[in-house]
Amino acid sequence: MKFKKIAVGTILSFSILGSATFLGYSLLSENSETIDRGSAVVSTDFSTLEDLAEASPIVITAQTKDEGEIFTYSDVEFMKTQIKVNDILRDESNQLKKGQTITLLQTYVNEDPAIEKNEKVLLYLEQYEGKVIDGLAFTVNGLEQGHFKIKDGEIISKSNNGKIKDNTKGRNLRDVKQTLSTIAYDENAQMAEPAPESDKQKYIENLKKAGIELTEEELAEKFK
Repeated sequence: MKFKKIAVGTILSFSILGSATFLGYSLLSENSETIDRGSAVVSTDFSTLEDLAEASPIVITAQTKDEGEIFTYSDVEFMKTQIKVNDILRDESNQLKKGQTITLLQTYVNEDPAIEKNEKVLLYLEQYEGKVIDGLAFTVNGLEQGHFKIKDGEIISKSNNGKIKDNTKGRNLRDVKQTLSTIAYDENAQMAEPAPESDKQKYIENLKKAGIELTEEELAEKFK
């Protein structure tokens, strides 16, 4: 279920990290002091907690007291947020400690929601490797699909689309821990899958809305 993350801004695409992938765009508004969130299409859905458990090497609960910082890299908008690790449910990297503050790197699109101040969250993560940001950083696996709000022990999906929202209704942290204890992380479960035709069409429509048109050769390159 692994697919390369691709962000598009002024017809620019590049690999963000080898994790759950999206195709999308993010645009500067006419007022250069503000940035409008872009949109994205995730090419493969995580449908259950079991899917996320199998594909995620790091799972934590966390919160932040600060707003994320928006920055631009190669004409694409990102957000970095300092979050405090409350509990470590899984850490294949062996780099995290309870109470540690880590950097969460996100794309500035609607499908990669920010963590609100003092909000407690459950995050399925991968360690970031790339040029967008220096130092140790992490990204949410599957964008909104791997991001949950925690309220009274219950987990509430931040996803607005896909099966994960419906399939995790009424689930709690105990369910998450149980799933992680029975399903090991398997990096082979994240092999790339081609984006379905419906997602390609959504991608093309989003580009047209942004005033961007690609040639057949460019589209073939992105979906190969």
